[in-house]
Amino acid sequence: MLPAFTEHGLLPPGIHDCSLKEAHDYFCTNDHRRRIWSGLINFINLMKFFGINRGYIILDGSFVTDKTIPSDIEFVFPVDLTDGTYALLCMHFFSAFHDIVKNELLVDFYPNLPGSNDFCAFFQYIGGKTGMAKGLDPKSLKGVLRVASWANA
Repeated sequence: MLPAFTEHGLLPPGIHDCSLKEAHDYFCTNDHRRRIWSGLINFINLMKFFGINRGYIILDGSFVTDKTIPSDIEFVFPVDLTDGTYALLCMHFFSAFHDIVKNELLVDFYPNLPGSNDFCAFFQYIGGKTGMAKGLDPKSLKGVLRVASWANA
């Protein structure tokens, strides 16, 4: 069960495990949010079509807040660097599809490369835009969602 929003409309700090169904039921509260969710499911199906289906995913962005009309959903997926073919596939997928997926499906996605970047940690920070809008320190932490069983959905 996902926790209630803080008084600032954010999830409490931390990584909150959930299923895609739980996330859908919690966040798809209006037609706009359901449109973003539909884009997310189409994106997940596109990833699976290309064979990108390993590990957990992290969901964040204004979708994972109490904002009535969020702009998008952030999506982070781990890249297994021990399998060079798979890692190359993930990076080609990102470079080929990032912009169109963000613009058409409203999913802003990023590969998480071990030892290089940690988007899972990055998206736990409130950040400048949200910090200014809510009067919070941008270095403060907020919660994100982690979905382990997305590839079988």
